[in-house]
Amino acid sequence: MKTLSLDQAYDAESQARVEQISHMKDSKFVLHYFPVHTYVTSIRFQLIFAGVEWEDKLQDFDTFSSIKSEQPFGTLPVLYETTTDGDGYLARKFDQLGANECQKLQHMMIVSIHKTMSKHWLYSYVMNGNEQEKAKVKKKMYDEYFPAYLAKMEKVAMRNGFNGHFVGEKFSLIDAKFVGLFDKFIAMDTDDFITKQAYPALFKVKQTLDTYPPIAEYRKSETYAKITANVNASFANRKNLPFDLCKADIY
Repeated sequence: MKTLSLDQAYDAESQARVEQISHMKDSKFVLHYFPVHTYVTSIRFQLIFAGVEWEDKLQDFDTFSSIKSEQPFGTLPVLYETTTDGDGYLARKFDQLGANECQKLQHMMIVSIHKTMSKHWLYSYVMNGNEQEKAKVKKKMYDEYFPAYLAKMEKVAMRNGFNGHFVGEKFSLIDAKFVGLFDKFIAMDTDDFITKQAYPALFKVKQTLDTYPPIAEYRKSETYAKITANVNASFANRKNLPFDLCKADIY
């Protein structure tokens, strides 16, 4: 399995190779990551919707240090298509950014909104080690950030025709990114305001992905069960978690 380093990406031969690979539709993929769901959920969704052959390569946390230096950037995930990685790359390769230039612009704008909220949630709240400050951030999240973000995303999904997608009439990268984050919000103490009645279009997007047959089948797989079991075990002894794993479909 060949990999492409950052230095190699600048030479003409490697650029030509990447250009050739980027147009191949029958590639096989291996997703190398730790046994958790988290932020590779969008990559898995993309591969499933693309209908390509792929597999998970689960990496134990305890043994990662022994192979760390072998990874292209010293970290995971790495997606092998014999060569390259990244959900943005997959989105371009499998036309998951919109069907035309207008939709691609819409997609870019929606992703921008999503990234802002995702960073607020993760860095300001979840990873905040100061409990007093965290309580203040939580109030701001619930009073301001959640309502503003969800209202914007609901409006976008409604304007797109209440069809279970944010852009056009088929799956795009933002669908996967949103559902991964939305499930984490649902896992928090949000039952009183994140409801199907309040955000029907957002739950429609979630339902569209949750019930897509290949995704439903993947969630029944031995690999998915192993990842979920590892996540549950990892969080079992942690106190004051800001979420309830049992409430969400993805974590």
